Amino acid sequence: MKLKEFNTENSVSHRGHKNGPPSLGITFSSGLVTINKAAAELLSLKAGDQVVILQDADEETDWYLEKVKTKGFPLRQMKEGNGSLLFNNAHVTKIMADSMTFTGKSGRILIAGQPTKLDKRNLWALLTAGLRNV
Repeated sequence: MKLKEFNTENSVSHRGHKNGPPSLGITFSSGLVTINKAAAELLSLKAGDQVVILQDADEETDWYLEKVKTKGFPLRQMKEGNGSLLFNNAHVTKIMADSMTFTGKSGRILIAGQPTKLDKRNLWALLTAGLRNV
């Protein structure tokens, strides 16, 4: 018999962990958007910074995240202090879910590793194709 062992050294969860992929966790009903530590580092975000969510009007399933100085959603630190940041906006998350015909309660969306440059703006693509109805 050949056994494969899973333990605390080789089975570390990457959810919200520095080594996990940059992503957003979204609870669509409450509008809670969690930016994991890897995404916060990639976008150089910290508590007090502001972000906006952008939708491509021509391709309605294409969404972006951008760090802004004004008129954005202010980010706050998660209580656990794991480096994740969050904000709430049920209006935006409902529009996102509708555009992707997503009917689930929550999901995780990966963030592209490089920004899309638009003039002097850095837009971080949200890879919504991985969001699936279960």
